[in-house]
Amino acid sequence: MAYGIVDNLLKCLDCLDSHEDSAPSMKDQIRILKMDLRLLRTFLVCSACRSIEDSDSKKVLIHVEALVQNAESDFQSLYIKSVDGNMPTHTALLVSNALEKVNILKAEIEQVYATILISKFSDSLFCDKFVVEFTDCLLENLNDLREKIAADLPMNGEIITLETKLIFLKNFLMFVVKLSVENEKFQDLLTHALDVISDAAYLSYRCFIGKASETAECRAVNDVISSLVCRIIPINCNVIHYYISCQKNTLAVEELDAGFLDFLLDTLAELVNYKITLEDFSNYDINGLVEDLMFLKNYLSGLPEQYPELVELILIHIASIARNIAPSIFFLYTDGVKEEVVRHSTGRLGFLQEEIKLIKAEVHLMGLPGPRWMTTLKDRIQILYEEVVFLQALLNAPDECRSLGSELNVLFTQGQATVLMVGSLIMSLSEKESNEDMLNKMELATSVFQERTRIMKSVARDVFGRGPSRFPKTNDLGFLNCFLGNLKEFLHHNADRVPFPKHHIARVHHALEYLKKNLWDVIKHNNEYPELKHLKARVMQAAYEAEYAIDSFLVGDRNIWCSVVEMSDVIEQLKVIQAEFSDIATSVKLGTVCDVPGVSSCVLSRTNAPMFDDDVVVGFNDVVENIIDWLTRGMTERDVISIVGMPGLGKTTLAKKVFNDEKVLNYFDKRAWCYVSEVYKKKELLLEILSQVLEDVDEATKMKDDADLAELLYRKLKRKRYLIVVDDLWDIKAWDDLQRSFPDDDNGSRIMVTTRLQDLASQVESDTKPDNHPTPLRFFTVEESWELLQKKVFATDCCPRNLKEPGMRIAESCQGLPLAVTLVAGVLAWTEKKEAWWKEVAESISSYIVDDPNQCTVILELSYKHLPDHLKPCFLYFGEFLKHPHIPIQKLIWLWIAEGFVPQTDGKSFEDVAEDYLTDLIGRSLVMATKKRSDGSIKVCHVHDLLREYCKRKAEEENFFELIYKKDKRTFRDDLDDILEFTYSLSPEEPRTIHTQRRLCIYSQRESFVKSWSSGPQVRSLLFFGINDISSTKQYDISPICLGFRLVRVLDLGCINVGNSFPQEIELMIQLRYLALQGTMRSVPPTIFKLLYLETFLLKALRGEVCLPYTIWTLSRLRHLHVDARAVFCLDGYDGWNLIRLENLQTISTPALIYDKDRAMDPNEVMRRLPNLRKLRCISVDSEDCYHFPSLEFLSRLESLKILHYGQSLSSCKFNLPSNLKRLTLSKFRLPWSEISRIGRLPHLEVLKLLCKAFEGAQWDMKDGEFLKLKFLKLDSLNIEQWNFSSDCLPSLEYLVLRSCKKLEEFPSCLGDIPTLQSVELHWCSSSSVNSIISIQEEVLEYTGDEGFKIHVYPPELDFKSSPKGHTD
Repeated sequence: MAYGIVDNLLKCLDCLDSHEDSAPSMKDQIRILKMDLRLLRTFLVCSACRSIEDSDSKKVLIHVEALVQNAESDFQSLYIKSVDGNMPTHTALLVSNALEKVNILKAEIEQVYATILISKFSDSLFCDKFVVEFTDCLLENLNDLREKIAADLPMNGEIITLETKLIFLKNFLMFVVKLSVENEKFQDLLTHALDVISDAAYLSYRCFIGKASETAECRAVNDVISSLVCRIIPINCNVIHYYISCQKNTLAVEELDAGFLDFLLDTLAELVNYKITLEDFSNYDINGLVEDLMFLKNYLSGLPEQYPELVELILIHIASIARNIAPSIFFLYTDGVKEEVVRHSTGRLGFLQEEIKLIKAEVHLMGLPGPRWMTTLKDRIQILYEEVVFLQALLNAPDECRSLGSELNVLFTQGQATVLMVGSLIMSLSEKESNEDMLNKMELATSVFQERTRIMKSVARDVFGRGPSRFPKTNDLGFLNCFLGNLKEFLHHNADRVPFPKHHIARVHHALEYLKKNLWDVIKHNNEYPELKHLKARVMQAAYEAEYAIDSFLVGDRNIWCSVVEMSDVIEQLKVIQAEFSDIATSVKLGTVCDVPGVSSCVLSRTNAPMFDDDVVVGFNDVVENIIDWLTRGMTERDVISIVGMPGLGKTTLAKKVFNDEKVLNYFDKRAWCYVSEVYKKKELLLEILSQVLEDVDEATKMKDDADLAELLYRKLKRKRYLIVVDDLWDIKAWDDLQRSFPDDDNGSRIMVTTRLQDLASQVESDTKPDNHPTPLRFFTVEESWELLQKKVFATDCCPRNLKEPGMRIAESCQGLPLAVTLVAGVLAWTEKKEAWWKEVAESISSYIVDDPNQCTVILELSYKHLPDHLKPCFLYFGEFLKHPHIPIQKLIWLWIAEGFVPQTDGKSFEDVAEDYLTDLIGRSLVMATKKRSDGSIKVCHVHDLLREYCKRKAEEENFFELIYKKDKRTFRDDLDDILEFTYSLSPEEPRTIHTQRRLCIYSQRESFVKSWSSGPQVRSLLFFGINDISSTKQYDISPICLGFRLVRVLDLGCINVGNSFPQEIELMIQLRYLALQGTMRSVPPTIFKLLYLETFLLKALRGEVCLPYTIWTLSRLRHLHVDARAVFCLDGYDGWNLIRLENLQTISTPALIYDKDRAMDPNEVMRRLPNLRKLRCISVDSEDCYHFPSLEFLSRLESLKILHYGQSLSSCKFNLPSNLKRLTLSKFRLPWSEISRIGRLPHLEVLKLLCKAFEGAQWDMKDGEFLKLKFLKLDSLNIEQWNFSSDCLPSLEYLVLRSCKKLEEFPSCLGDIPTLQSVELHWCSSSSVNSIISIQEEVLEYTGDEGFKIHVYPPELDFKSSPKGHTD
């Protein structure tokens, strides 16, 4: 900045002025020059905070900047020469020339100064430091001005007044900075300050160059100064709101000092100087308040060294008083304010003075002898302070509460009298009294105080009401552990910064810890006592109320007086519960936990439980053969077959068995599977099919119109023999949307439909061929049910003989429903294999299943009952995913963690524990693994429709979540209301809907939801899924949602376009753990730092690159950061402070690693600050001069890495990769194959994917000793023609996938020598490469008698044996 150069120039002039050779005449010239330069500096500062568009103004600024730059260079040279010897002879000439040039510019500046002042403010410099520097510059100008004009002129006194007010304004700004005020309010105050200071700067400039000594000019200047003073001091309602709105925040103890008290004293002095005509204030003893503040100031100036803990408590008390005094003082500045407001303010000040007397009493106590009772004194002072906070809260009740009139006034009077009484009692203590007498008096004071405040709290509760009381009944222990952890952290880290009674929180924490340890353990061993369960429910009610009281205060939804009253209620409840628990324990002779004998449990530990094979298929062999025969030998016309059956009968399982059959694989050119369900989107269905029939799906994903996608699918299927499976069809409209894209070329193409609706199946088949009839799926025979039960429970083991008879009874009781068999097996597999237990299960099922219309309710209840408590919320959560066929595991796990379902476990991350939970649910046959990754881990999961409906019903019973569905009558069937029990009423004429459940899941059109003005003061989780929108790209204002759901911890609005700017109201949702958004914004604002608890941040950027602010590095809890399409860590506004490391960050995508120091952080610096990163997906970008691969070797925990390169082809690249890397994906590097050896030497690499020109060149010669641990290798869109390696390479390879490698003609023969190889997949490769791999397989068969590995070719071109399921990315 140019004004910074002026500072350097002034320093040089100071040195020259003090030089021993400097003549008096030159000193005078230097003094004048310094005044002029300070004047120019203020002009430059004033210009720097504005966006100047006027051309004349720009020219003048250029001239001024050039002048100071040249002068700085000249005088810097002079200064260096003067240090070494005598003053250079041409110094006086330089000074004279500089003065002449400045004088010439003064006239130019005067002509444009007013124009600059009406220019808009620039946002880039809106910070408190800049405004303070501006003020300091102006104050120097005013001081110079007073020196220039005659001291006896009246204007001199007015300038002194203006200086005083500017100092006040600067101090107030510094005070507001300490309060961490909300950005919008602070910006308003800064704008006001800059406006005033700019006008004052212009005034000082005019005085300097004008005739300030003339009487007329003096009068004009005096008038302007009077106007400026009125704009600085808040004496009218137009100004005061800038001040009052900035004081509703917390003053931390570490920010409290004597200087702050000086500020308050100066403010009071200013107040005395102004005429206040209101009678209520004229009777107020302001001098007494000044004396009290002086006492606090003196105490802060010399804190005692003894008893530091007591001193800390007193400092907390003083900080609370200081923060509360300021608003009341500023209210008294207001001119024309209502008298009741002044009475309210003076009442507050009177109460605060009584508090100061209480502090004086505490200080008096510390001065008395008796160190042995200081611990007791600390506890008593803590109690006094906590109760005073409640009284303060009453006095600071919001304005709307004043309408309560007499009730509130009574509370104020009682509070003031109580504090006065307690302070007087403590002050009466004397050093002549014994320690015992002192303690007795202190005990009396605190007990009286507590009793009086207890009565007042009761009154306040009746006056102001209570908070909500509807809370979940599931996940008791999980929620309690999470809440206790939050309380502990609050006590250790946030207690001093948040004005919430620490004592209340500590007591709640202690009581809940005790009950969790004792009550829960006793219930575990004595589950037959209903009294204990009732106590547990009351404990949870109290815990939820405490959480709401604290959090609603922190986000600003409730005033502190409400929260304090609620916390006091909770404490009383917990006291009663503890007493009742003690009585019950005594009456039933439970004793302590350790005395309770253990009761055996039938539940197995996880390590002993079997792992189910999701691919176990039993029965329906006759049906399978008939369908395959129809598919491959039927008529040549396009035909449709429908498989019809009730839920849980196995329609989808049967269709999968047919779909993956070898005959079917070899017969059809193209195969595709799509899952429809009640809630579907035509575009998603078309894309799902296209992704399975296209070689390159980029063309399809860029299409926005459904008609274009439908036409593309038609063209790609034209003249191809295809099989399309339409799974779980519910509506004829879905069939109509799809079937137009299925051409009939008289080549034997087939469509297979599964549905539970007979009429729909008949309608679909009649559209193709009138005499077709659906295929009804029969029930299992008892033998098939028993076979499936054995395979699910025992896997490859045999069933013990003593369990066969009850096992057959269980199989028979399932009445031929495969899902029922699978669910029972899930229970039996996880419990001990005892005959008595199996007979009990058989009896319970056979007794009730006959009366169950769905034949599964009893079995589902049995499965749910035997779930461990920690798995129940995870299972019920699936009910929120309404008809989602594919639930991404990654997102599901992140949601579980944010919801608090997953506890912290020593030695394991949250994500690892959550994966264990999911594995358990799969093992119990409650969840199905739909897709797997290349390394065998689960990528996508699914739950059966019946299980999802059960989760929804159970969640409603237990207040776990509320599911709301807004159906479009033009699209969906009318009988959906029988399935979805809630209808989302979003008519704008209806009143705002208030939701009371803890979790809310909404399916609706985007516009309907945004305009609904719904709110949920108790909602902690909000998931929104858009349905049936014609356009999903329309922008919406979500500010009403943010304001209506401020307590949410999970907010998923990922399918709503929030527009060009990041929603400002998001920063108010400070409890957020999980945030998913979509929009066209280019940047995330620096205020993101306010989301201190954020763990998962997902942002879909519809316009490409998004700038992440430097404040993102303050989010120390962040675990997952994902920006689609790409993110840049920007440095805008960064002032050089040390950025912290994100120790908890586990995954990140997709940062653009750009070497551009003016635009973004250095990629190596970014990576160094992510020490525990496990998964990275990024984009590397060429710099202007050369490319540097980011240094990643120090990421010792990195397991998965995906890099897409943008730029020129590279001749070499130094891959600095961590040795523990397991999965690597590279795209578009266009490197020569010689560079791959660096990758081949990675000792733990298991998965390697080389995609889209990752390497270029005709020949890849793999070296011995490379890729020793590699299990999965994928080559996609590479121009490789020859691949060579020896038998020593790839010794662990299991899966080999090639896609669009059309130039590769032959595989190395030693591929058949790899003993671990299981599958080779060729997609869109040459026929010669297919022949090559078949020849290798035939050689293996000839020499070993076993084909060794399976082959899968797509599209099929030859008749050969094929293969198992393919893996997905």
